[in-house]
Amino acid sequence: MSIRQAYSNQATVNTFILNSGDHGEDNEPLSFGAVSHSITGVSAEASVSDSKLIIPARYESTSSVFSISTATLNLKWFTISLSSHASPNFHIVEVSEGGTVRIDGMLISSTMDTRLGKSVLNIGEGVLTCVNTGMQNIALSSSPLISISMNDRRNNTVTMSCNSFENISRGNGDGSIFNIKIESALTFNISKSNFTSCKAESGSGGVIYIDLGTRGCLQLGEISGESSGENEGCNFRKCTSSNYGGAVYIKTLYESQNRLSTPAPVIQIYDCKFSECSTTSHENNAMLVECLDPKSIININYWSG
Repeated sequence: MSIRQAYSNQATVNTFILNSGDHGEDNEPLSFGAVSHSITGVSAEASVSDSKLIIPARYESTSSVFSISTATLNLKWFTISLSSHASPNFHIVEVSEGGTVRIDGMLISSTMDTRLGKSVLNIGEGVLTCVNTGMQNIALSSSPLISISMNDRRNNTVTMSCNSFENISRGNGDGSIFNIKIESALTFNISKSNFTSCKAESGSGGVIYIDLGTRGCLQLGEISGESSGENEGCNFRKCTSSNYGGAVYIKTLYESQNRLSTPAPVIQIYDCKFSECSTTSHENNAMLVECLDPKSIININYWSG
């Protein structure tokens, strides 16, 4: 069953419309029933389910819809509808200070005359788990759909599985969907996901641009048993960039100091398929790995183009 089919069988209980009037910088968006837009505190946890958020054309607040700090947010069967000619300049979810976000079923759709000014998900520090999510027909000016920047304060984990992204474009910058810079021991896993017609119009990595730093870990796909018959990897189709890596660009750094005590970057790719991916200015078509660290661990189990 596709993500859209699953949503068609799901009842939407609550509908919320952001106030379409003019707003200042400090305006706070609506609360979702009993759930505030700002969730803080080590033991704080909030859940929003079976709900739809409508973003009208004239909504000028820059405040994030959900801002998570040292807390947990659960989103389940959450639909976001962007009105025609809307140009939102805010994050839907912003995570900092070790927050945790669990998304199980989120659908975002718009018309291509809508252009986002900021990333839908902005993860500064924490844990993100996102499954059964679909995003389509989204144009971004200079931000990726999902921005992840992790520092050295603690281990962080991002897990994406069973997701679908279609017709996502970024006008300026690297990575239309993921732009990831790691300065910590981050583990980033993507599996069982489809990427179709995604492009970085002026940059590298049509879908993914990731800088693993000196000790990040990227895993695309999962190790599956020979008899499973199921694709555990990711499918990239008709994805493009103007520079390097039509679908994926991966970079590692070299740290000359403390090489014996510093973990090496790890790149693992299992059962991923690339078809009709290209770049407009270089011969590399689907994926480029720029490995500047001789200690990097690279394991490509299966890759078809």
